[in-house]
Amino acid sequence: MKKTLLECVPNLSEGRDPLALQALYLQLSQLPELQILDHSADSDHHRSVWTWVAPPEVIEQALMCLFHWAEKQIDLRKHQGAHPRIGAVDVIPLIPIQGISKHEAVAFSKALAARLAKRFQLPIFLYEASATQAQRRNLASIRQGQFEGLSEKLKQPAWFPDFGPAQPHPSLGATALGVRDFLIAFNLCYGAQELASVKELARRLRASNGGLPAVKALGLWLPQRQKSQLSFNLTDFRVTSLQDLIQAVLKQGAELGITPEAGEIIGLIPAAATWPGFETALKLSDRRDVVLEHHLRKI
Repeated sequence: MKKTLLECVPNLSEGRDPLALQALYLQLSQLPELQILDHSADSDHHRSVWTWVAPPEVIEQALMCLFHWAEKQIDLRKHQGAHPRIGAVDVIPLIPIQGISKHEAVAFSKALAARLAKRFQLPIFLYEASATQAQRRNLASIRQGQFEGLSEKLKQPAWFPDFGPAQPHPSLGATALGVRDFLIAFNLCYGAQELASVKELARRLRASNGGLPAVKALGLWLPQRQKSQLSFNLTDFRVTSLQDLIQAVLKQGAELGITPEAGEIIGLIPAAATWPGFETALKLSDRRDVVLEHHLRKI
């Protein structure tokens, strides 16, 4: 009988302290059944993204460990970075991998959210497939106003959290947690003088502005790298493929007179989203293995 496995991709609001992140990695490595498939940190975004695969009960143990670490390490009142955020443990996506249905994963996510909210006394919003309200399916809606606007947002009855107090935790803020399908996080870097054009390209391509379906896009400034960045979340690669996305980027970018210098995949992506030569087409500067299934074979 195959193990029940969930993928968990926690996003932390810490990307500038490699020693602290290494200490977290060593702590998590002590959990026997937790497979840490990938992790990366970005100092401009001040954020790190982890990819774990484990049985649900082990995912819960790892998240308890993560929040304990975040209590000591992260204070949102002092946090600044390019990436929007509402919490120290900003978002906890859960993706069913093996031996668990989406319905079962949603039930687990709700019980998990209740336990985390009670243990750490912070507000938790359920999002995507776990959402209890239509307006909360979209993570961007939950994040609107960011940590700085969270106190006022939580005073609105429409934005009372699903679990936990209706006020931010002083240092941890709030967390969004939910079951979702595979999401591809893909960034492209451009020159320092091209931010206005990059923001215009993001506006043209994002679904909410009538662009490509299942595409979220932001134009960002990266002060440490002195680069402009086009940051994508592709929420359904079966609706808009990565190949279609990069072709649209190059075509519409040419109209604006800009060309990407380098690309990066954050986390891992399904094999079905790739094609021969995708690394070159996406201008990936880091040639690590980003295909999820290649890592799952080792479990």
